[in-house]
Amino acid sequence: MANALQQAPAGTGVANFRIPRPWESNVPKFTTEDKEDLQDFIEQVNDIISLGQVTDEEEMKRLLTGYLPAKKREIWRTLPEYAPGVTYNDFRKAVLDAYPEVKEDLDGTLDDLIKLCGENKMIKRSEEGRLKRFGMRFRALVKKLSIPPAIILNKEACRRYLDALERGFAESLRMAINYPQPNQGGLAPVGRQCPCTGSSQHYRSSKRGPNTFG
Repeated sequence: MANALQQAPAGTGVANFRIPRPWESNVPKFTTEDKEDLQDFIEQVNDIISLGQVTDEEEMKRLLTGYLPAKKREIWRTLPEYAPGVTYNDFRKAVLDAYPEVKEDLDGTLDDLIKLCGENKMIKRSEEGRLKRFGMRFRALVKKLSIPPAIILNKEACRRYLDALERGFAESLRMAINYPQPNQGGLAPVGRQCPCTGSSQHYRSSKRGPNTFG
């Protein structure tokens, strides 16, 4: 069992950490069935386990379930993986298996990409902030979808990215990607990152508008 007050690991810059009790107000909560709420809840409990230096498998399982409302706590503790002798990681995996939408969220789906592009139609060259935020989310999702077996190829990802942009802006980027500019020596095209996927591509740099290429 872990003590309520634990000495934080040396060199972490963290003061003595007190493991919060379930009846306190500022504790991790999971009162919905939302996948993001569940991910936040598990991550927060994992932080408590780490900061509290809890190493006992049974105590870790007790902590994860202890912050739940009574009905959820009862259900989670009826899982076979909650039984003594089963590791905390196996129990946590069993919980996540009951929420397959969490795995879909972590792995990413093509529907997620379609939805993202649909929510970001007609982005203009002048909308630098919106463009950067879209690009960050787009590349993060494409990275997930590109893990073998890949759900999407770079060419298709780039097409979807450009389709989300204002037409004239998209055409200028498409030309830049398809027709690289030779370097000063005239020996080879200049290579930079493709704005669609972050993969190595060639394009002509432009002094107009925001830096859309990373």
